[in-house]
Amino acid sequence: MVGNSGVGKTTLIRKVLDLTDDDQATSRTLSVAGVTCAVHMYEMAVEEIYNEDEDKIAWPDRLGQKQIHGVMTLYDVGDKAGFRQVPEVLSR
Repeated sequence: MVGNSGVGKTTLIRKVLDLTDDDQATSRTLSVAGVTCAVHMYEMAVEEIYNEDEDKIAWPDRLGQKQIHGVMTLYDVGDKAGFRQVPEVLSR
């Protein structure tokens, strides 16, 4: 989950994984299209993954060697400045 501060990354992760405020987990075993699988969600700021000067994406070291199968990008539609990097990041 990639996005600027305050766009709702934590809230969306908690809702998707059906977590309570006390849960510290970032994963759940879910049934997706009839297949049971482990879903892990990580929260990252755009600045953590995108190096604008080098025009490339690099996953943070804290993810280790985990495979990334998909990325959700969240942004505040009312904040034009917050959207500025979204197309650039998605094209990388």
